[in-house]
Amino acid sequence: MKESKVVESLIASVAVCLARRTGLVGVALLSLVFIASSCFAGVGSKDAAWGLDHFQHTPYTATEGAPEGVTSLVQTTDGYLWVGGSEGLASFDGLKFVPFEPRERGQLLSTQIYTLFADHGGGLWIGYDGKGISHLKDGRLKHYGSAENYQLTVTTQIFESSRGTVFAIGRGPFSEFQNGHWREVFPTSNLAITAATIDRSSTLWLGGIEKVFGLVKDRTKWSMRDFRPRAES
Repeated sequence: MKESKVVESLIASVAVCLARRTGLVGVALLSLVFIASSCFAGVGSKDAAWGLDHFQHTPYTATEGAPEGVTSLVQTTDGYLWVGGSEGLASFDGLKFVPFEPRERGQLLSTQIYTLFADHGGGLWIGYDGKGISHLKDGRLKHYGSAENYQLTVTTQIFESSRGTVFAIGRGPFSEFQNGHWREVFPTSNLAITAATIDRSSTLWLGGIEKVFGLVKDRTKWSMRDFRPRAES
């Protein structure tokens, strides 16, 4: 069991490194991780002779139409895989990659995509290595910028609560999207937030360079909660 965890972690790490360093689309790499993980039960046993030649995997490069410089991969509820990166946005239906083109007039705010997030409602949020954020649903794009009170100048992560509230972190204030509007959740400009999530109790967890802390909501206001280490008895 321990060996399987080590191998699984190693393959996942290699997949991420290769995708970021070479621009190779992570579809095949991530598929390899999932396929391999299902076979790890036998690792460490006497019959555990296996290698990459035992798995069916298909690499996708620019030759097959795959985008390069990939930074984010997500799957929306309709089954499509979306790939974002330094060349914009593309979808993958299991057979081919198709560069994104909106059904109506309009375009992405930038081809420099930093992160993607698939929400529970079937939409796709697009965070840029630059100002603004976009929401794509049914082929239609909706942009949010300073006029809509979206103040992040780079969006590094987008996530959603069980109630459908969307949050975004990056270079600027930690923000939430409710009822069609963005607003600041908590001033984080001096906290260097690098990661965030929300747990089942609706506590927001923010991770920074120096510490991790939580935010709890009292009616309409978020406040920091003090999570101090327990004293040893």
